[in-house]
Amino acid sequence: MRALTAMAIAAFLYACAASKKDPAGAAEARRRTFLSGALSAVFAALDIQPKKACALKVCSSEKPEECQWSSDVELEAYACASWKQRVSCLDAIEKAPIPMSDSQTRIVRQYYLNQNGDADCYRTNPLLDGAFRTSVWHTDRNSGWLGFEHAIQVAPTVTLGIPFLIHGDGNAAKAIAKGGTVTGLNVRYTPLSYVASIDAFIGTMDADTASLDPERFPSPRFVVIGAGVDAVAGILGFSVVNARLRGDGLFGENRDSTWFTQITIDLAAVTTMVAGAATKGEEN
Repeated sequence: MRALTAMAIAAFLYACAASKKDPAGAAEARRRTFLSGALSAVFAALDIQPKKACALKVCSSEKPEECQWSSDVELEAYACASWKQRVSCLDAIEKAPIPMSDSQTRIVRQYYLNQNGDADCYRTNPLLDGAFRTSVWHTDRNSGWLGFEHAIQVAPTVTLGIPFLIHGDGNAAKAIAKGGTVTGLNVRYTPLSYVASIDAFIGTMDADTASLDPERFPSPRFVVIGAGVDAVAGILGFSVVNARLRGDGLFGENRDSTWFTQITIDLAAVTTMVAGAATKGEEN
């Protein structure tokens, strides 16, 4: 690095000295040629590529609609002109004056993402948009499985469950036989843009008091923890659950426990989906 810096300084001093000896025009020409070669050598040694200007030979920043897109260069020029006019990535693709093929769409999208990695270049399904809006993190480069997105959501859950394969025949198994509603917190991860996800949850659930001894269980309550898979932004799911039966309220003594599987409908996810679709409709 020091040697390269010294070379650049020496080139500059040489050019300055030459300008004192030779006529102004000839000295200036030699100085520019010498400096250009010296800087090119420095860039090559450092593997630095000078930033290219936007290719606007076909598309001007004032009239991007005049593009013909007979080559990738012209398509990049259209993307460049659109970017300069502050046209969004989605509008540049969806409102283009000439319909784009999939390969052409990828070129425009990649240009925008190269300028800003957070450019909004992908339109989500309106039915799944609510889940994206409540995500704590999600990608936006079709980097998930099959070209979808990765995302993580942490949200309240109110889940109706239909239990089956209940383990054992104790008090907990009896009190859960008719199912119930789990209220708690859900953590969901998807590599498929919430079309399908895996989730884990913790919460509470009412117990069936008719099947329990009222003296031993004056105010029975389940504390549940489980995990499973779900689809359509978490609305429909399947999970495996551990349920611990407390004898007297949520903080009462643990009297029994059981394992079971269940099919679920998440009412909180339904609300999120409807709200997301409605908001998306207003934007469009």
